[in-house]
Amino acid sequence: MLHRLNRVTDRNVYRLSLGICCICLEAALYCASILIFYHLTQELMQDSGNWRTPAVMASIVTLIAVFRMAFSCASYKSIMIEAYKITSNIRVKLATHLRRIAFGFFLGKNLGNLSNAILQDTNLLDFLLSHIFIRWVRDIFAVIFLLGVMAYLDLELFMISIAIIMAAFPFYLRARRTTIKLGSKRFVTIDKTDSYILEYIQGIEVMKSFGLVGEQNKKLLDQLKKLAKDSLVAEGSILSWGMLFSLTIELGLPILLYVTLSRQLGAAGETLNTIFFITTYILMYLAMFDIMQYALLGQHMLNALGRIEEMMAHPALGTPRLPKIPEKHDIIFSGVSFSYGEKKVLHDISFTAKEKSMTALVGHSGAGKSTITNLIPMFWNTYSGNIEIGGVNIRDIDNKALMDLFSFVFQEVYLFNDTVYNNILCGRKTATREQVVDAAKKAHCHEFISSLENDYDTVVSEGGTTLSGGQRQRISIARAILKNAPIVILDEATTALDPINESFIQDAIGELIRDKTVIIIAHRIYTIMHAENIIVLDHGQIIDHGTHPHLVENCTAYREMLTQKA
Repeated sequence: MLHRLNRVTDRNVYRLSLGICCICLEAALYCASILIFYHLTQELMQDSGNWRTPAVMASIVTLIAVFRMAFSCASYKSIMIEAYKITSNIRVKLATHLRRIAFGFFLGKNLGNLSNAILQDTNLLDFLLSHIFIRWVRDIFAVIFLLGVMAYLDLELFMISIAIIMAAFPFYLRARRTTIKLGSKRFVTIDKTDSYILEYIQGIEVMKSFGLVGEQNKKLLDQLKKLAKDSLVAEGSILSWGMLFSLTIELGLPILLYVTLSRQLGAAGETLNTIFFITTYILMYLAMFDIMQYALLGQHMLNALGRIEEMMAHPALGTPRLPKIPEKHDIIFSGVSFSYGEKKVLHDISFTAKEKSMTALVGHSGAGKSTITNLIPMFWNTYSGNIEIGGVNIRDIDNKALMDLFSFVFQEVYLFNDTVYNNILCGRKTATREQVVDAAKKAHCHEFISSLENDYDTVVSEGGTTLSGGQRQRISIARAILKNAPIVILDEATTALDPINESFIQDAIGELIRDKTVIIIAHRIYTIMHAENIIVLDHGQIIDHGTHPHLVENCTAYREMLTQKA
C-alpha cells in the first residue's frame, strides 16, 4: 500500500516509519506491562514478605505507562501530520496533473467519477491514513507481541491458539475478496448516482419547462434504490464473512477452557498461568477483530487509490525539450486527421489562417468545425499531421505559452461564483481596475454592470445564471478583450438573442478581433461575409474555401447554407 501511495505523491511516504517505530515500541511496552503484572501477581500470591520486589515491579509498570503515553503521542503526532501532508500533496499533484491533461479528456467524462476522485477519494485517503492506519499498525504489533506473551505463558495453549487463528484466516481472505469485488462495483454505482444528482440539479429549469421533472425524478430515485441495494449486498456479504471470522476465534475460548480443565488444574501457579493466558487470548482476539475491520476499510482506500492512479496515469501534455515561442501568428494546418475513438471526424485538413485576418469555418452540425478549433490550442493532442503557429509546430510550444496566445469566446459562457470584476479580471490577473473597466466598456457591458446592486463588486451565481445570456456573453468578450491575445478563437454566439443584445455583441466582437488572427465558427453567414477566408466543411473534409463572392459563385453547398442561415 505504501509503495502505491509513493507513486502518486511527491512526498516520501516512508517518512511514516518514525511513527510506525513509536507504535511498535508502544505495543511492546503494552505486552511487557502484562508480563510484569503477571509476575507481580505471582509475587503477591506467594506472600514471601519481601515488599521490595512488588514495589519495584509496580514502579516499572508505572514507568512503562508513562513511556507508552509518550510513544502514543509521538506516533499520533508523527503519522497524522505526515498523513495530512501526503494527502494534501496528492490533491495538489492530482489538480496539477488534471490541468496539464488535454481538454479532450474531460469531454464526455463521467462528472461523478471526476468529482469523487478529486474530492471523496482524497478525503477517504485522508481519513484512513491519518486515523485508521495508526490503529491498524498498532493492533498488528499488539497481536505479534501478545502471541509472544501467550507462548511464554503456556506453549501448549499457544499452539492450539495458532491452530484456531489458522482456521479463521480463510474467512478473512473471503471477506477481503468480497470487499474488492463488491466494493469496486459500489464505487461505480456511487459515481453514476452522483452524476444523476448533478444532472438533475443542473437541468431542473429545463425539466420544469418541458414537464420532465417526474420522469427525471423517477430516474434518479431508481438510481438511488440501486445504490442502496448494492450497498446492502456489499455490506451484508462482507459482514457475513467477518462474523464467521470472529465466531471462529470466539469458539477458541471454550476449546482453551476445556483443555485447561482436562489437565486437572491444581497448583495456584498453573491456575494463574491459565487466567493470564485466557485474558491475553481475549485481548489478542479483540485486536485481531479490529485488524480485520481496518484491513477491509483499507481495501476501500486501495479502491480509491486505484481511481486516483488511473487519472494520474492519463498522459499529460508533454513539455518540449527546447520550447519555442512563435514571433508571428498565422496558423497552418498540414494534412491533419483526427478521430474520436474509432470514429474519424477530420480527413486530411490543410489550410492557412493568415496573421491579422479572419478565417471562418462553416458547415452543418458534425462537419468538424469545433474539432478544428479544439486542435489549435491542443485541447486534443492525438492527431496526425502538423499544426503550426508562426512557423512553429504547436507541439514545440510550452503549454502555458501556447495558452497565452489565445483568447476564447465560447457559445456556452461560464462565469465563476465571484464578483463581476473578478470574472473579467481572470482574463489578465495583472490588469488594473481602469483596464478592467475599459475592457467592459469596449464589450458594451459597462452600462448594465453599473446598474447592478454593487456594480463591479456584485457577486454572480455559479455559472452566471443570475445574468441574461447576452450579458454573460458580453462579460466573456470583455474578459477576452482584457487578455489581448494575438489569436482569437470565437464560437459565434449570436443565435437566440434579441436584436439589441446581438448588436451589442457584434460591436464587442469587432473590438475584440481588431488586428488579431481570428478563427470563427460561423452560425450566420451574413456575419462573416467580410472574412478573408471562409472554409466550407462537410463530414470532416474541406470541400471549398475562399471569399464570400468566390463561394457564392462556385460552391453549391455554401449557397445552400447561405439560404438556410442568412
